[in-house]
Amino acid sequence: MLDVVETRKGDLSKAPRASVHRVVLQELKPIQDLVGAQFLTSTLQIVHCHYHAWISGIRHQDISLATFAYTVDSDGENRGALCDWDLAQGQDESSKRVGTAPFMAMDLLKSPSINMNAEHLYRYDLEAVFWVMVWVSCRKGTLSQWETGNYRQRCLRTKLNFIAPGSQTCWLAKDGWKGMSMVTLEIGIWLNARFQAQNDLVFENRIGRILGSPPVKAEDETTEQTWLAFRECLRSCLSFISERKAFEDIAVVLEEFLKHAEEHSIGV
Repeated sequence: MLDVVETRKGDLSKAPRASVHRVVLQELKPIQDLVGAQFLTSTLQIVHCHYHAWISGIRHQDISLATFAYTVDSDGENRGALCDWDLAQGQDESSKRVGTAPFMAMDLLKSPSINMNAEHLYRYDLEAVFWVMVWVSCRKGTLSQWETGNYRQRCLRTKLNFIAPGSQTCWLAKDGWKGMSMVTLEIGIWLNARFQAQNDLVFENRIGRILGSPPVKAEDETTEQTWLAFRECLRSCLSFISERKAFEDIAVVLEEFLKHAEEHSIGV
C-alpha cells in the first residue's frame, strides 16, 4: 500500500517541502541592573502588559523581583519583561498562588492565615509591583525585616511604616534613585489612603455591631477602576515631579506611560 504522498513509489514531487524552524530567544537581564528612569520605564511597560493580560483573562499572580527582567531590542532600547507566564492561569481556574511574601499585598499579609482559595484581585498584583519598586530603589538593609522572624507580621509592619504619612524611608534611596523614590512616595500615599479606608470600614462595622446597626459593605472595585485610579495617582505624581528639574527624566517616563495607556485603554 502506497503512502499518502507516494514517496515509496519514487514520486518525490508530492513529498512535503523540507522546512527549518528556528526559535529566536532574547537574553533576559535582571531589571535591578537598570537605574532610576530606565528602571521605571521597563517597570511601567511590565505594568501595562500585565494589565492587558489580566483583562484578557490571564492571571500571572506571582509578581516579584524574580519575575521582573528586561531585554534590549534591535534599536538598543530597553523593554521590560514579566517572566514565568508558564505558571499563569485563566480567570476561571482555581488558584493556589498568592505571591512572594516581601512583595505580597498588605491585605493578604494582615489575615491570620492566607485563604488559598480566595479570589486573587488585580489590585494585589498592582500593589506587588509597587513593593518591587520599593525593594530595588531602597538602600540595602532598609527593608531587612521583610525577610526575618515572623516574616508575614514583620513584613506587614514594615510596609505600613513605609507608607505611613511622614515616613522618612524615601530618603534611604540608593544613589541615582531619588527621583524614583518620589514616585514610590506618591504611590505609597495612594496605597495608604486605600488601606486606611478599608480599616475605617472595619472599625465602623464593629461599632455598628455594638449599636445594632446593619453592616456596611465595601463597594467592589473593578479591575478597570483600579487601573484608572493608579493612572490618576501617577498623573498626580507627574504634576509634582515636573516642577523639579532634577527629576526631568522621571517626568518624561511618566508622561510617556500615561499617554500610551490612554491611547491603548482597552477595557476602560
